[in-house]
Amino acid sequence: MSEISTLAILQQLDRQRLKENPYSPHSLADEDENTRRQYCALLFMVLLNQGPIGEDQQRMLQLWLPTINMEGRQAELFQMAVKLSQEGLAEAIDTVRDAGGNHCFMLDCLVFSRVNAPLTQSQVTLFEALAQMLNIGEVQMDTIVYLTCLIIGLPVENRKPRHLALGLHALSVWHEFLTSYIDQLFSELKEWARENDVSQISLRKNISDLAGITTLDLYPSSWKNIAPFPAGLSLLVNLDWLGFDSFKITEFPDSNVLPQTLGGINIGGYGQISRLPDSICHLKKLKKLSMPGSNLKSVSEKVYLFLKNNAIEHSISDSCFIKGPQ
Repeated sequence: MSEISTLAILQQLDRQRLKENPYSPHSLADEDENTRRQYCALLFMVLLNQGPIGEDQQRMLQLWLPTINMEGRQAELFQMAVKLSQEGLAEAIDTVRDAGGNHCFMLDCLVFSRVNAPLTQSQVTLFEALAQMLNIGEVQMDTIVYLTCLIIGLPVENRKPRHLALGLHALSVWHEFLTSYIDQLFSELKEWARENDVSQISLRKNISDLAGITTLDLYPSSWKNIAPFPAGLSLLVNLDWLGFDSFKITEFPDSNVLPQTLGGINIGGYGQISRLPDSICHLKKLKKLSMPGSNLKSVSEKVYLFLKNNAIEHSISDSCFIKGPQ
């Protein structure tokens, strides 16, 4: 009589789950194929750095790959990963950065690596180097480690960061495991709204109530001292227009915090924002950007091309661009 294989049973259950209750789409699911291939190959390179893929990792990959539209291409990605370890690594990292995949990549790497076993010192060293290359700061890394613990069920008592640094978009594929974190984002957003007298948010009782907010106009002078936006602002999943003018917001908000649905942003001059970060290019639905150009010192060619190629309406002077219009 043949032995019953637990792994075979689990694989059948995983296939059934894919049909009935798949993971949520990955935040890069809509990127072009080259971006998704590079992203996945880079992830595989990190995993293979410590040896063959383990059973738990393999099961998770079977559920994860469809979320980024790469189902059934594991062998191809293995080959790409081996090549990346020898050459082409810089291009792959640039691709991930350009797509705004910095944070979700690090989160994916940690989840897949840590589910197999505790991290080795060589893995820690590799992750530190990757974090530096991907421009992930200490505060953001603390949040990513905390999220990893929540996803794979590790103790989090001493892991909760002081500041929640990641918004909803970077977490999309792992949403079902992060209910408590999303609740924390909501609590942090409500607290910010109460402290800054934003009743449009503070009066909402449930996260689902935020879906009705499509416009958030904080431009009137009564909000000139409003504090920088928390990561919970990303919970406004239908926000189309954001306006603000505050002495305390002196930098353009992180695209990780801003809802990805934004079609228009209106910024006043109180904060004297002097720089438009390249991360604004991750706001794929942006159609209008209004802000004083007098404070801008320079705008990169990447941002210039983003504004131009997407026909985004703006009033930024040509003199603000580093290389100017081509």
